[in-house]
Amino acid sequence: MRKIIFVLLVMLICISNLYPQISTEWINTYNYPVYGIRLLGGSTIDNQGNVYMNGSSMNYYNPTLKFSSNGTTNWVKISEEIGSGITAGNDGFLYAISIRSLMALTKYTSTGDTIWSRGFSGNLPGWNYPYFVTTNSQGHIFTISVTKDTNSPSNITIIKYDNNGNQLWTNYFRTPNQYDSYIFPNSYVFDQNNNLYVTGTLPNNGGGLCFFITKITSSGTTEWINFDYNAMSGTDVALDNFGNVYCTGWSVGFSGSHSYYFTKAYKYSPSGTLVWDRDYVNDPNNDGTFGSRIKVDNQNNLCILAVEQKHNTLKNPIHILKYDALGNLYLDKITFYLRRTNGVAEKTTNLILDEYNNIYINGYGSRTINDNERGLVTAKYDTTGSLVWITNITNTSFEDDEIGDLFVKGHNIYTTGTSYKNYPNSGRELLAAKYYQTSIGILQQYSEIPENYKLEQNYPNPFNPSTKIKFSIPKGSFTSLKVYDVTGKEIKELLNEFIPAGTFEIEFSPESIPSGVYFYKLTSNKFESVKKMIIIK
Repeated sequence: MRKIIFVLLVMLICISNLYPQISTEWINTYNYPVYGIRLLGGSTIDNQGNVYMNGSSMNYYNPTLKFSSNGTTNWVKISEEIGSGITAGNDGFLYAISIRSLMALTKYTSTGDTIWSRGFSGNLPGWNYPYFVTTNSQGHIFTISVTKDTNSPSNITIIKYDNNGNQLWTNYFRTPNQYDSYIFPNSYVFDQNNNLYVTGTLPNNGGGLCFFITKITSSGTTEWINFDYNAMSGTDVALDNFGNVYCTGWSVGFSGSHSYYFTKAYKYSPSGTLVWDRDYVNDPNNDGTFGSRIKVDNQNNLCILAVEQKHNTLKNPIHILKYDALGNLYLDKITFYLRRTNGVAEKTTNLILDEYNNIYINGYGSRTINDNERGLVTAKYDTTGSLVWITNITNTSFEDDEIGDLFVKGHNIYTTGTSYKNYPNSGRELLAAKYYQTSIGILQQYSEIPENYKLEQNYPNPFNPSTKIKFSIPKGSFTSLKVYDVTGKEIKELLNEFIPAGTFEIEFSPESIPSGVYFYKLTSNKFESVKKMIIIK
């Protein structure tokens, strides 16, 4: 009997380590005393894991702030300009956009000191509203906004700056009509040549809405622009390894006298030719679905988040949809449930794929259909849409939460947003959280503590498509396992974190690594060991 119990315990230990675990590193919030926070403008993280946010408060007390990598509030700057976006450049500086009468672009140091600030000085004397600020691989800064002068309809305006704040070019575009409403740039992406793709909503010829996607070259020229006057909006854009362009969005259909929403998916060639478009209609008897986010995995398959709207419920399921490169739908999986207020789902979700094509999502809602505890949900799903882990920041006073952004940096996951608090003016507070997940694909094999450090030969070897590497450490310590080519260049990091004493096994699948001889190195405490492996394809 004792032997059976011991075997069961060992099995439970093995099973418990088959999947990554998630732990909360820290949660921090900020509110401006008395007035509280109205909206989150934007958030970003730098290479050191520091979190930066800006937003708006009452009476022009608008914050820009830094939470350090350990979660402490490092600094807060108050301005009369309403913060509407912020990004961390690869040069170590911050670039933020804000608005009061005109748009302003400001460059900060990581300590919060202002380097320069530039107002929009194009040939539009009217108003403008900034949506995005971003940088490309060359260190140039871009702002994407909606602008209007006194004599013509509104435009989507893109401005490119150098790192000294000098305007390099300005690009304006809109639909070829004079309607002046429903102009929204919703998403953008750069390709490897620093061409910019933007999708969103523009007015159509009948005064309603239409989908658009455009490509703007690095020199500021509009290379192509496409419209779908039968769709209502483009919500996100992504690229594959061949330069093809994918978009998602939504449109409206009719079932008798009942109207419903449905999700759109598009594929365009690099030259802007429509390759295919797909309609995802979930249930025409309900309110339908909205395509929210899109990513392309490293096998050139599409992953789309579609938010379902249901009658007479505050809980709206998020669907993971997967299409292959030919436009065939092969996966439809429900994840968690978004909160719905006043008939409309809250600001929906964010979507990130890691190098293993695992899926990360966040949103404001509930973990299951029967879960009445709602809050800021962050979840991870594997490539089949099966849940790996889910976590929720809940509070009884979180009555009006909004999701912000989602960042995945190795084992660290960051989520941002706002949470409602009962301040005198019903304000919110800015919120950021950091989570930590254990290694992906690491399995602790035995409960016994080994006597010595050991790195074993991978098996099989040579191998295709995958191999397993087993190692033992007698003392819990920070441990790394990395793969190198024959020149000594690091090719893959399989492990780089603190793990307890034990014997472990990691599966290595070099999908994008060519055939050849490689070396893998284990470093733990003061122990180092290197062995050779051969990849055959």
